[in-house]
Amino acid sequence: EHPIQGKNQTEQEIRQLRRDFYMLFTEIENQTEEQWLAWIDKVNLRMKEARFPRIFIAEFCDWRSQLFIFKSRVANHFNPADFSPAESIWFEKFSERFRKKNGKIITITRHGMLNRAATGHRGQFELSHATSEEEIQEILSQNARVPINPMTAWQDVVQYVSTSDRVARVVRGLRAPSLLVHYESLLYDYHKEMAVVMRFLNIPYEYDLTMLQGRGTYQKASPDRLCEKVADYKSYCKFFETTKFAGLLDEACDTNC
Repeated sequence: EHPIQGKNQTEQEIRQLRRDFYMLFTEIENQTEEQWLAWIDKVNLRMKEARFPRIFIAEFCDWRSQLFIFKSRVANHFNPADFSPAESIWFEKFSERFRKKNGKIITITRHGMLNRAATGHRGQFELSHATSEEEIQEILSQNARVPINPMTAWQDVVQYVSTSDRVARVVRGLRAPSLLVHYESLLYDYHKEMAVVMRFLNIPYEYDLTMLQGRGTYQKASPDRLCEKVADYKSYCKFFETTKFAGLLDEACDTNC
């Protein structure tokens, strides 16, 4: 279970645990291995108090590391517009400590929201568990020419935009250095985008960046072109032409894929 999602806890307990969990990441000490292990014990003590399983941090991070990356869906965890007075005070304190630790924020977004709405993101996880070429091809076929109700897709896009706005509010509130990375740039111009990320994180990148690009944990499960994703692209396109998301269409409605 994700350490800040959880089951069998009240909403208030989960919100408090999230605040404590995030704050602990501003208290990392790793000048020595003993300090590092003591910090891990501190994290897991808080997990235990909240009836969550232990997190085996040392299996993923070496104590001599100079950079720690924590992936988080902050839009699911925090909503500044809904903060209580106590949460606002906590957020200001967290922001100050985060900056003192030289914290930085990388936000990943995407232009192809209509593509995402058509096929979602489950295919990459299904592919990672595929055990044969036949199974892989079946998953790929399930993520192409997908029948989709345009209204359902529209609701998904609206939700994505709302989530992105919430993330932006959190980032602005933290007042820490931030970088916006586009999914499409990682997909189509990987080396250039990774060079930008490395400069932002002050990581030397003079070595061959192609070393970073091997077979990843996940594979792309759906076609790049929207007209190849959607079973009835013309109807899908015509629907979005009449909305504020028309600019996200990358090919004419009469495109023949």
